Amino acid sequence: MHLKRVTTKKGAPTSRIAAGKAWREAWVELKQWRIQAWIERIERHIREVIRLEGDNNYREGAEDQPRRRKTARQQVVS
Repeated sequence: MHLKRVTTKKGAPTSRIAAGKAWREAWVELKQWRIQAWIERIERHIREVIRLEGDNNYREGAEDQPRRRKTARQQVVS
């Protein structure tokens, strides 16, 4: 999800070559702390799936980060 968000923030690439370049750049720029945070949350996600007995009600990411309020500029653009 993160790489998709980074590679499309200025609009989706218009060619396969541009998409490949954008993904490679995003991968190189991916910070180690972000990857580590994802790894540290895996155990919590697995526990929640087990608690729900595999039910489809599990929403990954729902509890990962507090919801951010939109800035005035984002509200106008939306």
